[in-house]
Amino acid sequence: MLLRKQVQRLFFRWQTWLAILIGLIIIVIQALTINKVNANAANNAFLHLTGFDFSGAGTTIYYLILPLMCGLAASSTLQEDKKDHRLNELLTRVTKRKYLCTTLISSFIVGGLVGVLPLLIESCYFFLNYHVTNVPKGRDFQIIDPNGCGYSLFIRNTLAFWLCTIVIAFVFSGLFSMIGIVTSYYNIHNGIELIMPFVLAFATIVVADLTGEVEASLYWVLTPTFSNTYSNGIYFILGYFVLITGLIALLTWKESTKDVCN
Repeated sequence: MLLRKQVQRLFFRWQTWLAILIGLIIIVIQALTINKVNANAANNAFLHLTGFDFSGAGTTIYYLILPLMCGLAASSTLQEDKKDHRLNELLTRVTKRKYLCTTLISSFIVGGLVGVLPLLIESCYFFLNYHVTNVPKGRDFQIIDPNGCGYSLFIRNTLAFWLCTIVIAFVFSGLFSMIGIVTSYYNIHNGIELIMPFVLAFATIVVADLTGEVEASLYWVLTPTFSNTYSNGIYFILGYFVLITGLIALLTWKESTKDVCN
């Protein structure tokens, strides 16, 4: 019951719909800026999609601000409950651990939906207007590096490869939202939890640039055409997943052992 209410509460907030709108604007930018000559050289839907056609500005922008979209949509539940004094009332009916877990799960679900809904809407348009077949072979259509970790699946079944990228985007979008919730465990100014997922994701870009390990950037490993430039991209995706989920679980467990929320 509490989980359903939390999901409904988050999904129907104006911030959530603003985040979705931002995503939709970006996929429109993608459609307007892709290299039409290359994209229309073959009747294939995947040569247009955000994350696949890197000639469009949308591919660059979408995965860069994805953490900000997810933070805006679903990271402020705990902070709002503290501010509105609703938290104490809720804790009289459920345990603190159940409340925190429910808040995190609802944030994960809504954040994940925000991250993939624009991509799914975009795919519906292109799937209806172009052939949904494997991308043709040849240098003109080589949008995934042959050395990339997902190249084999991309060539054999492009649709399955696309579905995998949607699942990855959903999972990390949900994790971005959860990062904002975890940030709210501490005494912070209102609004910090919204931008913290973007700050941490951007920090990985800086670290990757300083170390020369480009694939260590969350931005690069989440963008399909970029992450598949490297044979070890999948290991960075799995590594980040384990690191983020482990950190969220540890901090949530520690917070649940405290008598009250700050």
